[in-house]
Amino acid sequence: MTKKLTAAEAAELADTDAKQFRVYLRATEAPKDPETGRYAFTRQQATQHAKRYREWRAARIKAAAEKLANTPSIASQVKEVRTRLALPAQRNINAAIRSLLESHESDAITTEQVDALVNADD
Repeated sequence: MTKKLTAAEAAELADTDAKQFRVYLRATEAPKDPETGRYAFTRQQATQHAKRYREWRAARIKAAAEKLANTPSIASQVKEVRTRLALPAQRNINAAIRSLLESHESDAITTEQVDALVNADD
């Protein structure tokens, strides 16, 4: 009878650790040995799984890279949320300040000064 290789031994053929290799085996629904309930492979099966593992890993890395490339940075997300939350309120505040200052009966303040006060926080 041919000696069967364990998942750890097959992982060595795939140049990875046993834990990562078992993740691959579960993801691909590789069958376990019916007698032992553990992963056990002939040398040929282990070589095939090692090749498939490398392909599977490359596909996962590619998918993760694509997802990351399509995800906006945290900084841009924070900026977008701040802008979305602040703009309506800030516009209302600016309009109120402008209205108050423009309705003031004193000629001591010019339109340019009103604009400077309203836009001071921008």
